[in-house]
Amino acid sequence: MMVGNQRLELVASDQLLTLLNQLQPTFDAQATDAEDSITGQAQNLSESVGSLLQEQSSTSTLRAIDRQSSDIINLVTFLYEEIWKDMTVPIPIKELIGRTQITVLKIALEDSGFFDAAAHPARLFLNELASASLSWTESEKLGQDPVYRKMQELVTRFVRNFSGDMALVEALLGDLIAFENEFADANQEKEQKLLDEDERKHRLEEVEQYALDKIDERIRDKDISPFVQSFLKTHFHKFVVQVLLREGPGGIIWRPIMNTIDVLLWTVSTEKQEGDLQRFAKVNLRLLLDLGKALEVAGIEKPEAEESLGKLKRVQEACFETPPAVVSDEDVASVGVDNEKASLVKSTTGRQEPLNDDDEHLQEVSNYPIGIWLESEGAAEQAVRCTLAATIDTIGKYVFVNGQGVKVIEKSKWD
Repeated sequence: MMVGNQRLELVASDQLLTLLNQLQPTFDAQATDAEDSITGQAQNLSESVGSLLQEQSSTSTLRAIDRQSSDIINLVTFLYEEIWKDMTVPIPIKELIGRTQITVLKIALEDSGFFDAAAHPARLFLNELASASLSWTESEKLGQDPVYRKMQELVTRFVRNFSGDMALVEALLGDLIAFENEFADANQEKEQKLLDEDERKHRLEEVEQYALDKIDERIRDKDISPFVQSFLKTHFHKFVVQVLLREGPGGIIWRPIMNTIDVLLWTVSTEKQEGDLQRFAKVNLRLLLDLGKALEVAGIEKPEAEESLGKLKRVQEACFETPPAVVSDEDVASVGVDNEKASLVKSTTGRQEPLNDDDEHLQEVSNYPIGIWLESEGAAEQAVRCTLAATIDTIGKYVFVNGQGVKVIEKSKWD
């Protein structure tokens, strides 16, 4: 067939594939090193094929393709034009997707069902690339962006490795979906963490006051050293705040924390009973270890933490009338325990004889369950209704709270 003075030469299917391979570098260049080469313009597949055919034509020969191939090229061109018109897809992603035009055209030429099957793997792959960009936030350096790099990797594998096997496309699609899910989970976790941090900052003052109130409830009406009060309301308070921010009140760790405060207060109490020294020797090493871990969580520097725990230990020993060789006059004065020692001597002068472990009353108290409600004689001989909130077996302490959860009574089981 002659067209004017030129003989029309139809390009065979194998020649068309070779022709398309010659165009691929042009489409690759659009997204290669993308952070430096974003053009903002789409590559027109029909025009590119037409231009290349014209270049390969001569004054005597006009190279062309058959009507069916031409229609397929036009349809694929239209498909990518629609992707380019989609304002929800960022330009860098559009240009990345544009690299796939040649490969998709090869698939469409070989598979007549490409346009009929919405679930065709290649079409699903294109759709997934476009939809993956919806939640993508463009960064200044695309080469360092994990989402862009993953999409770039998959597109490159698609373009370079596809040789007619649709299993490759299905594998790439699965890889992309798996990456999206993993990235979405990580991003959601990160966003939630940021939200939690914002919430914590917003409520920090409220949390700090709550922690201070709970500490005050434990030391209420207790005559203890000013140093111990300061220790609880500063260093240990920071630890309680961290626990509240992380787990909230009432968590599994909450009761042990309150018990730790109660044990500490017992070790520095001026009221002692028979056997308390032995119980002190048994529990204090563990108590100091727990307090050390608490100060570490609170962010207290190690030298400061060790100094505070050293002072605390000296207060404890002074309360148990340790020999002067262990507690110096300077140490005792620094933590204000002179009065405590005097009170200790005074409180022990009128002490009753301790009960035997098999005493029926002692056995009854030992069997009290958490939550039992009792009445106890309070100030001015008024009855106080309270419930057993906690027991500290190591020191035989029972903590009672009122209906609002505020500690009102603390008793030893020997009282």
